[in-house]
Amino acid sequence: MKIHSLYFYRGSVLLAQLLFYRAVSVELGYAALGYLSQMTAIALLTSAVFRFGCNTAIGKVIISRDAPVGSHRSIGFSYVILALARSLSILVPATLLGFLIWGLDLAVLALSVLYAINLSFSFVERALGKHFGMVLMDTGVSFVVLAMAFYIANFMLPEPMAVIKFLVVIEGIKLLTYAILSCREFDLGNFDRSQISLSYRLKYTLSEILSVLSNGGIQIYLPLIIGATNSGVFFILQRLGAPLLFLLNVVNSVIVSRIVKNKGDIKRVFLNSVRELVFLGVIFIGIMFLFQGQILDMFNIREYDTEFAIIILGVFMNLLTGASAAVFNSVGRPEFNLKSNLLFIAFFVISTLALYGFFEIGLYGVALAFLAASTLRNVVVFVGLKKLQNDGTL
Repeated sequence: MKIHSLYFYRGSVLLAQLLFYRAVSVELGYAALGYLSQMTAIALLTSAVFRFGCNTAIGKVIISRDAPVGSHRSIGFSYVILALARSLSILVPATLLGFLIWGLDLAVLALSVLYAINLSFSFVERALGKHFGMVLMDTGVSFVVLAMAFYIANFMLPEPMAVIKFLVVIEGIKLLTYAILSCREFDLGNFDRSQISLSYRLKYTLSEILSVLSNGGIQIYLPLIIGATNSGVFFILQRLGAPLLFLLNVVNSVIVSRIVKNKGDIKRVFLNSVRELVFLGVIFIGIMFLFQGQILDMFNIREYDTEFAIIILGVFMNLLTGASAAVFNSVGRPEFNLKSNLLFIAFFVISTLALYGFFEIGLYGVALAFLAASTLRNVVVFVGLKKLQNDGTL
């Protein structure tokens, strides 16, 4: 089995993120971590709305052009510029009004815009198989800078909103650097502009927004029912599944570039990637359970060992769902992603609200709801894959 360089890129970034979250929990407390995770989740969700599906449609757009490999970057780069120009011009003014009404700091809005742009270019690099560039434009690199600032220079920002503002500065520098290096790729020649329309991108954006909600939306929702401190603990327990999350991110990224290059053999690409994912996932989850006590001691949350085990299993159950998402998007069937994420969100919210209404819900109840919802969403994945197989797509 080939050890892809992306494992090292993603693994390093996710480890640095985890170390920074630990620093926040120790220096500022779990309530501050809960608030920070809530604000970054709002920024990520808003950025998904701003992108309006342009990043998840990139693989399909490149495949549909049937153009030489050498022109793929130009197609992807130009598509992102045109698609984002349309959606940002419409959606940012309306969102600004909403932020003002709700009293949210405008730094969160600025971070949302930068996330929308940088993540879209990250997806261009992903579709091309340029994984180093993809990782650099991803959100995680900004947390690497923050982690280095703390552990090397002993620098910690005084409160969560200051962290958000610092992230805005870092994301802005990343965008400026990428724009200078890549502006020569912008070429509108013979570009199919119908694919930038909001109607064309609608099915992609619904799927993407629900995907963000099913992952980061938990951090927006949980503080409302269990408080910021408990939400911060859940966040760190979920992030302790970083080995599984980075495996999923790597396989997802590799699948997209492999499908673009081997569009006639999607089934083999998918099955090989899933086998690789499950094999490595079982090894990592075994290591996590073996060193569970030491890991939890690092974060001063040893009393949550049961919740940790349940949440890690929930993260593991999301592996197949995540790996199939790249397939559904690349073949133009994102509605299966939409349905799986909708099932997860509906079950998780309904079950936690039911527990909240009849019992004093704690992290244990939330962890069980997370595991059950993560398991159920795979029902839609199996149905979708079967349909793709029956119509000859897979």
